[in-house]
Amino acid sequence: MVFIHGLGGDALTTWRHGEDEATSWPHWLGQEFPQVGVWSLGYAASPTKWTRFLRWFFKHGRDAGHGMALPARALQALDLMVQHGLGERPLFFICHSLGGLVAKQLLRKSFDALEARWRNVFANVRAVLFLATPHAGAELASLVDSFRIVFGATLTIQDLRAHDDHLADLFEWYCDHAGDVPIQTASYYEGRPYKGVTIVNPTSARTGVGTDPVGLDEDHISIAKPRQRDAQVCSAARDLLQNYLLTSRPAPAQAPPGAHTQSHSGSGLIPHELPPAAEEFFGRQAELERLTGRLRSNKSTAVVGPAGLGKTALAAKALLAVVSDTSVALAVSPFPGGVVYLDLYTFHGEAEAAWNTLANKLAGAGFMERSSARDRATEACRARRLLVIIEGGEEADGKDGRAGINELLSVLSPQNRWLLLTRLNTQAAPAESVELREALDREDSARLFEVLTKGRVTAAVRDRTLELLEGHPLALTWAANLLALDDDDPERLVSDWVAERLPKLSDPREAAHTLEWLFNRSVRGLDDAAREALAAAALLAHSPFPLSAIGAAL
Repeated sequence: MVFIHGLGGDALTTWRHGEDEATSWPHWLGQEFPQVGVWSLGYAASPTKWTRFLRWFFKHGRDAGHGMALPARALQALDLMVQHGLGERPLFFICHSLGGLVAKQLLRKSFDALEARWRNVFANVRAVLFLATPHAGAELASLVDSFRIVFGATLTIQDLRAHDDHLADLFEWYCDHAGDVPIQTASYYEGRPYKGVTIVNPTSARTGVGTDPVGLDEDHISIAKPRQRDAQVCSAARDLLQNYLLTSRPAPAQAPPGAHTQSHSGSGLIPHELPPAAEEFFGRQAELERLTGRLRSNKSTAVVGPAGLGKTALAAKALLAVVSDTSVALAVSPFPGGVVYLDLYTFHGEAEAAWNTLANKLAGAGFMERSSARDRATEACRARRLLVIIEGGEEADGKDGRAGINELLSVLSPQNRWLLLTRLNTQAAPAESVELREALDREDSARLFEVLTKGRVTAAVRDRTLELLEGHPLALTWAANLLALDDDDPERLVSDWVAERLPKLSDPREAAHTLEWLFNRSVRGLDDAAREALAAAALLAHSPFPLSAIGAAL
């Protein structure tokens, strides 16, 4: 547990209301929790340079009148912590005023560090308690900065200018990364003025993560000097200690087969699973831009459309642009806590099976193994900035014993986001949906067909084939691959299609019959074992025509 004082404070007097250790709450907590090491960081944080001259006439410490820019101070403090072995075990920061900004900047330096011991500090932080920390700057600091010629403001107080660009950037960084470990965050602010001035108000006290800041009947100075052991800030510290620092976390388990994961010290698994991409992608530029924009803005979204129109392909294309396929890109994306792909067809719409799979992918099979599936998934998802992709959302329709979509998503935390791929336009509001209403236009259809057939089909047969395929992306892909591989004669394919009087692909209610005919034609050359494997994949899909499972099998 590391205490970090604020502007004008020091390692000892900031935290006690009297003259000796008996009035110091770091000492109270140290006595109450002997298994916890209690540290207090001391550093120069004078609000004004004038105290340098006062040292000539009065008794002041050697740090009086001095300060350091926030990034430099954070680097110095990080180096000092590592020298003393802090960061190898779980950490808990308790910060007052400027100390909260030092802590956040220190964590950012640790996150960006190349040296393993420095990175361990960020990886092992479990909780941060902010007391009157001006996350968005403080008006008093702006006043002092405006009159810096009179007051002689130090670099330290210049960092506290209200709405300073650096503070805004640091605010966004903490919001984006506090869920990585995750870090449990609590914030309190003063409800009373100090010498007639309220330095940190409810707006400035907002951390952007965790619960809303809580106001106390204290001023900016007394909030860090509780007078009783049962004071609210002491109780908050005990709660964080007991529930987040002293509670062991399971070690990361082996990832499920097929999952691409990173390990993150102390944080379980970070899956990086993308939907299967289309062999070629044409058209859908408006839909692609809308979906990509929503993902980059960290918004939950549904992609809605009939079977085979390219919902999964669209999602794969957008996600590749947002999170790429590398761990580095994922770490700086809106979803540094991971991307999980859940195929509801394989779960037959059963929530418990989906929840257990979600928990296994995020925390390992041994995580809370004696708890219910709902509790496992809830805890695995808690406070992580992750994206859960739901394939086959229509399976969660709440019918015949299947879960409803709201029940399925009930395990997600406010920091989590979902991407729902569904045929049902009733599962999400229109404002948060990207809808695929139509097939590809003639030009995009022709380009896709040309690429996939490698130019083998030309003239009238090509035009007649495109007319039958009606711009349906899945039908185009299957038919084109058939023709490109010499598995079928183009003219015979067209004549048989017409002779069978197959339903139009443009009719979502009947398109599955035509697609099934096309699928059966594409696998007629397979041996019995291969056919049985594909039949098993179809059964697993539990769908009238299981496009995703069959497509994966192909």
